[in-house]
Amino acid sequence: MKKKYILFISILIILILIYNSFFAVKRVKVLLTGDALINKNILDFNYNEKSSSYDFKKMIRYVKEYNKNYDLKFYNQESPISGSQFKYRGSICFNTPSQFGLDMIDAGFNMVSLANNHTFDGELGMINDELYCFKSELGVINSLDFWHKNDNVYISGSYYNEEDRDKIVIKKKNGITYTLLSYTTFINIPEGYEESPYLVNIYDEEQVKKDILKVRDKVDVIFVSMHWGYDNEESVVASTEQKEKAQYLASLGVDVVIGHHPYVIQPIEYIGKTLVFYSLGRLVSDLPISSNNYATQIGLLSSVLIEKKNRKVSVKNTNNELVYTYINEDNKNTLVVPFSKMNSKYNKNYVKLYEDYRKIVKMYDNNIYVNSLKGSN
Repeated sequence: MKKKYILFISILIILILIYNSFFAVKRVKVLLTGDALINKNILDFNYNEKSSSYDFKKMIRYVKEYNKNYDLKFYNQESPISGSQFKYRGSICFNTPSQFGLDMIDAGFNMVSLANNHTFDGELGMINDELYCFKSELGVINSLDFWHKNDNVYISGSYYNEEDRDKIVIKKKNGITYTLLSYTTFINIPEGYEESPYLVNIYDEEQVKKDILKVRDKVDVIFVSMHWGYDNEESVVASTEQKEKAQYLASLGVDVVIGHHPYVIQPIEYIGKTLVFYSLGRLVSDLPISSNNYATQIGLLSSVLIEKKNRKVSVKNTNNELVYTYINEDNKNTLVVPFSKMNSKYNKNYVKLYEDYRKIVKMYDNNIYVNSLKGSN
């Protein structure tokens, strides 16, 4: 009797495993947002003189609340965390306090791109009586050291050496495997790049193809983070360069292209089965361009649902939430506000802003869903 019971349990476990492997639907919910470029005003707003410390938690508290519904949460750390050896700066040679990274981790972010035009920032000096930002390998190493202390965060785009750079990291969540590849199409400090190219991934078609083919058959989903659009920084439409690169990535079987760098948001579209976010804008921004132009203060929180059933994987953009960086009148407070929480306190023209930027998100595909001001369409 006991042997029959054990046999029955064993068969039941096997059947459950077979069902979970072949028939059960596996799901991963992903949230994507754009750049965190921490400039001087943002540093000043979040500095406590009494404690001589920074605290960014209040600024991103609504984002933390929003993140709770997701498994994977991505952003681009555009201003590097170069270490306390360098002065914290929000211009020319950017250096962001490590507290910002800690507060973003506290807010739930666990996928971070480090490949962008500011990766080498750190050493501020003079050339011909003008301020100049010199390449800082120490700053990059300090950044990597900081992120590698946080095991739950998947970083991509910057590496200690060639071996690390060529080792494609594969992660698994809820039964779905994925990888994140990060590239930038340009850097502000090209001098000395060839001496240590592994410190930042510069986009190169052959290298990108090599990376993708190395992992395409080993994972369910490939995310590619693209820091691009240098010639298109304040345009709400994708440039020819962005579109050509998106087509190329789609031809290689990339599932999700995560675009950033343009100071503003740009449309979303599918190229075949590849989901392309041309620009998610800035999650955290500075003062408006002018009294009537808030383009650089508006970003996106974009939702992606990944489903796997019978070994078939689908990737869908399910929702997009406009966000606004509010700065109060005395420039002493800043807050990232999802539009579902917006009101006239934050911007008296918020309804018009919503309508204008909702159209931009849907420009290439009218079926793209944008969250309404009240939280649902």
